[in-house]
Amino acid sequence: MVRPGLLLYGYGEFATAMGLKPVMTMKTTISTIKIYQEGTAIGYGGTYITDKITRIGVVPYGYADGFLRAFSNKCSLYTKAGPAKLRGKICMDMCMIDITDMTEVDVGSEVEIFGNNNSIDEMAAIAGTIPYELTCAVSKRVPRIYIKDGVITEKELLLRG
Repeated sequence: MVRPGLLLYGYGEFATAMGLKPVMTMKTTISTIKIYQEGTAIGYGGTYITDKITRIGVVPYGYADGFLRAFSNKCSLYTKAGPAKLRGKICMDMCMIDITDMTEVDVGSEVEIFGNNNSIDEMAAIAGTIPYELTCAVSKRVPRIYIKDGVITEKELLLRG
């Protein structure tokens, strides 16, 4: 009997040695952008205070979608301009990233939660867990897009009535 587990996703300590590549990427887009003055508390409980005029991108991905609150103020999400630090506590339906110096990042810009540019292994270490927990935590409310050879083969939303 074989239990491939995380290897099915192309992750895990033996994946690279076996020539496996990650098959799951979590992406979303920036839904809105806010500009805050120095000294502004961001998010619930004000756990992050801006130290200058700050441009914040609101990302529609929160703990109800499977994004662990343990990441609050501790990791970055990847944009076309590079990593953008999470600011404030992760909310039920959203989180906030600092895009102050990323003028090319705008509403609708793609954000990688984890994937080729944002290591799920590093994120798991930050949360004190394993990558498999992060892949399994993605909730039913997150739409799935299946891609084969660069072509979308199926789109699915698991919320059915």
